[in-house]
Amino acid sequence: MTPPVEDRLLDVAEAAKILCTSPDYLYRHWEKYPFAEKLSPKQLRFSYVGISLPDTFSTLRHMINSLNQMAFIFFPAEHDVQVGSLYTPP
Repeated sequence: MTPPVEDRLLDVAEAAKILCTSPDYLYRHWEKYPFAEKLSPKQLRFSYVGISLPDTFSTLRHMINSLNQMAFIFFPAEHDVQVGSLYTPP
């Protein structure tokens, strides 16, 4: 039996490092993360356990959405590139 993991609240800078994103992104999109808590208008915190042990399905869905958004940066919109599809140049 594994010992229980103690949770602690991380500030935005600590959470951004673990999530490999910028603090600015977390401030703008904190509501997407179920492990985020807004303690006051200027205090945003993230659960360490929530970041470390996220729900697998929602994490994969978030990663796929992010990859799809990046695909549109690299390919023109008229090609309608989706992650997992094969891209053939025109």
